[in-house]
Amino acid sequence: MATTARLADVVVRVPLVCELADGSRVSSDELAVSVDGPSDVRELALRPTSGAGAEISFVTAIAGAYVVRARHGEQGAEVRHMPIIVHVHRSDESAPPSRAPAPEPAPEAEAEEEQQGRLIRFKIPGQAALGIDALSVQLVEGPAPIVGAQVETLGADLSVLLTLTQPGAYKVGVLHRGQALPHSPFTITVPPKAFQ
Repeated sequence: MATTARLADVVVRVPLVCELADGSRVSSDELAVSVDGPSDVRELALRPTSGAGAEISFVTAIAGAYVVRARHGEQGAEVRHMPIIVHVHRSDESAPPSRAPAPEPAPEAEAEEEQQGRLIRFKIPGQAALGIDALSVQLVEGPAPIVGAQVETLGADLSVLLTLTQPGAYKVGVLHRGQALPHSPFTITVPPKAFQ
């Protein structure tokens, strides 16, 4: 029987752009949000942010993978780049990465073994001064969804970690307070040998 890791309450925030797959923009008050995971969540909310952005937030005390969805209306179209998987973990565990694009020229991706896929890391030079609190990562285009994403500072640079399950070319957007960083979306090419 599987056990679930209980945590102190964790507040999860997921930024999104209020845009449908066809590119049309919608108001955040027209969206319906849901979260599925290893436990029910509390305080599920959707708040508008600057521009065409919004933020989904919820509280949980159970570690695991949560699938976050945003739809236009109760049964409407999925918002672009949704659903997204958010990994809630204990502070002594490393978090799987999420989604984001790569700079020009495309950086060389470094692959590391990861339980649910491969951990791919790329750097964005000279952007660490932005901090990581207001940064988000979004998959723009790719052969498979990003299983997880994380952004860390590395000296004066940002380090973006993505958990991927398939090789191929991924366009990943990195946003600061809903605005794309210079050169975003970034193109990351992951060769098949990274999965051997």
